Amino acid sequence: MTNEPPNPPIPHLILIAAALADTNGIGKNNDLPWHIPSEMRYFNAVTTWLGRRVGNAYPDKTQGDTHVEDGQKPLNAVIMGRRTWDSMPDGFRPLKGRVNVVLTGSEDVRVEVCSRSTPETPTLAFPTLPEALTYLTTTTRPTNTFIIGGSHIYILALAHPSCSHVLLTRVKAPAPIECDTFFPEVDMAVFRKAREEELREVVGPMVPVGVQRERGLEYEFGMFVRR
Repeated sequence: MTNEPPNPPIPHLILIAAALADTNGIGKNNDLPWHIPSEMRYFNAVTTWLGRRVGNAYPDKTQGDTHVEDGQKPLNAVIMGRRTWDSMPDGFRPLKGRVNVVLTGSEDVRVEVCSRSTPETPTLAFPTLPEALTYLTTTTRPTNTFIIGGSHIYILALAHPSCSHVLLTRVKAPAPIECDTFFPEVDMAVFRKAREEELREVVGPMVPVGVQRERGLEYEFGMFVRR
């Protein structure tokens, strides 16, 4: 028997993505295959301003919208792969007002990513998802931790036991849209589709429910919750 302290709790992971309803396609040539401004505003609002912690990753800290630490409200974190980082226009990376975490095996890329870090937008890079989660748990302690792509990172995170929610926008197009990157299938034995009121409880009451239409596309915000 040892007196070693228990491992610190890993933050709940929230996957957020928009995918074609028929194929689960999410990208083409390292870019989005569509442009839906309202869906992008939803992504930015949720990942930036969702201030109520989803899950109780840090039971020793106050919960709720008024949670503060060292006099400042903690930021949310977004975790992405290198290709997702590279796909962002240079002027938009890192994503402002969030802890940006890039997973890459390249030391040169990690140095370049970290060189963009500021106190307002910490920008970090790690070789693996477990290393990133350990750092976030012990040091940054974000309010919420979002997985934002790409496909391989989604697969890793979806299989992780700390993945508690999947925010998935389903997109329908009048004609087939070719994709070369896909969102993984959500295992319905592990997750269940949330009701509209549950989605609003998590992301806020202003999210539109039901089918939306914009730029010739139909889309609908949805959520899956771990059983």
